[in-house]
Amino acid sequence: MLSQTFYKWLVGVLLAGIYSAAFLLVLGITGIVVHFDGDLEKYLHQQAGTKKIGKNLPSVGQPGARPVTPDGAVAIALAALPGTKPLAITVPPNPKASYLVAVRYPEDLTPGGRSWVNVDRYSGKVLGLQNSRTVAAGTRTIIYNRAIHTGDVLGYPSKILVSLSSLMLVIQAITGYYMWWKKLRVRQRQVREDVATETVA
Repeated sequence: MLSQTFYKWLVGVLLAGIYSAAFLLVLGITGIVVHFDGDLEKYLHQQAGTKKIGKNLPSVGQPGARPVTPDGAVAIALAALPGTKPLAITVPPNPKASYLVAVRYPEDLTPGGRSWVNVDRYSGKVLGLQNSRTVAAGTRTIIYNRAIHTGDVLGYPSKILVSLSSLMLVIQAITGYYMWWKKLRVRQRQVREDVATETVA
């Protein structure tokens, strides 16, 4: 009884693995794209005649100027991209560097967002920014690919689906080994039986 129940469970797992194969394929492809997204983004921009927005632009030194505070830099970034919420800020590591403020729109597909603003540490001027709503197609493709790979594209339903698909990969590895081990034992038993039959004969 226990053996039949176990085999039914095993068959169920295998069927679930077959159905999850499509999702695992998507995860595999998007994972490869994530690994090479720098080169891919550059290629897409070249084909479209666009450019990737520069990041971490240098501040322009101004003698006697009072540096902008981190809170001030965040306020400037939010004013530059209305409707966003602050996520993180990178304080300039040296006198020539600028603030990098990461922000997020409510509809952004990734928890970290894909919008940011560079703020001059002396003048408070916006040196550069990336708006996930208006960014070029090359960068938007990378954003969507990451959202699909992490399961953020449709919110919690897709996160759960991706998590279960990833779990199925582990289960398939374990059940696959078990199936191989069972077949190996059957073959070994058959060999022993054949040898015993030949010996008796």
